[in-house]
Amino acid sequence: MLATVDTEEITTETQCLAPAVDQASEAKLSGEITALWSAHQDGKATAKRTRHELKELRRSLAERLHTMKTLLAHTGRGGQWTSYLKAHRIPRTSADRYVRDHEESLNPGSTKRPSGAITDPTEDDVKKFFQRILPRLRCTLTSYDAVYYFVREMHFKLPNCNSEFTDMGIMVAGPTQEGEAQ
Repeated sequence: MLATVDTEEITTETQCLAPAVDQASEAKLSGEITALWSAHQDGKATAKRTRHELKELRRSLAERLHTMKTLLAHTGRGGQWTSYLKAHRIPRTSADRYVRDHEESLNPGSTKRPSGAITDPTEDDVKKFFQRILPRLRCTLTSYDAVYYFVREMHFKLPNCNSEFTDMGIMVAGPTQEGEAQ
């Protein structure tokens, strides 16, 4: 049976702990992290949790791990963060990813955000895209006819395909320079 963790019961006092924390608070925080990590592992293996529940569980776990790392990973603590994670069987990469995600949620302006501007792909971008799909094309387009049908479909489906049908097949015009009539 899936154990549930009520994140409402876990107090929010751990959010803003100063580095100088007594052993009781650190032990309480450790218990919360252990409970959340266990529920997280169970939730990954069970389909009974909804996406929202898992997202909330991970958010709470990230918050607690961030607080614990703040306590354990500063100068003079002797690598206690890594030791703590090993003792609780939490992979360091996962814990650090959760901590990083929590830090980004605290400072949303610091992350890179796309400007929203849409730029045309360069020739290099198109070549890289083609290289990614080439293995699938080789498996599917095994005959001359298949290649022809594929190119014909591109002609009809792509809005900016500058090509035309001729008696000899499909003629594709090269790219035009900006400012030229198309």
